[in-house]
Amino acid sequence: MGASIEEYERVAPPYSFIHVDQFESPAKLADYLKYLDKNDTAYNEYFAWHDHGIIHDRDSQPQCAMCLLAHTSHSFGPYWVPRVARDGGMMDVMVGNCVGILRTETLFYCRLY
Repeated sequence: MGASIEEYERVAPPYSFIHVDQFESPAKLADYLKYLDKNDTAYNEYFAWHDHGIIHDRDSQPQCAMCLLAHTSHSFGPYWVPRVARDGGMMDVMVGNCVGILRTETLFYCRLY
């Protein structure tokens, strides 16, 4: 039914979605959705990623593009300008506490510490 769970995992923050393949049957999925409807704590766990990451439009902030590049480029050298970096401190600013990237053509999710 729809895209595979792997396709969702490539573009969506962890624990931000429910996929039909996680359940043995449509009835089990329905039971789980009813459970979430009655349990605010369990329901809100699907929004906890907001506290640990952020989704950006790729063009929204230049430093986010640098972070994305730093995490995904096999050869960062061609993009590096030593006179801007000085002691490497700029990398700390650009990458900061971002420890993981998930991306699509227009959006990326930066997972923070």
